[in-house]
Amino acid sequence: MGLLKNGCGCNNAAAAAEENNCVGCACDQLRNLRVGTEIESILIKGKELEDLDDINFISFDSKTCCATFIARRNSDRVIFTLDCRKIDAIFFELED
Repeated sequence: MGLLKNGCGCNNAAAAAEENNCVGCACDQLRNLRVGTEIESILIKGKELEDLDDINFISFDSKTCCATFIARRNSDRVIFTLDCRKIDAIFFELED
């Protein structure tokens, strides 16, 4: 089992069979997001993901709806994967 597939449902055969089932505004944003884009915060079920800093977008798989990010938690770097259909909001920091 790969590092990025631990419990995210990304290796789910049913999800892979439902290609193009990734609908919603968060999925649309992630589908077109540039790798390395800095994310200010992410809301899931109305709550912000806590204890994460320096979140950056890594990839989006339109077959599984999984979006992968890297972030800093305390002094560690962590990689995490989310189902885009479960994301309520993504906040981006505007550049001047």
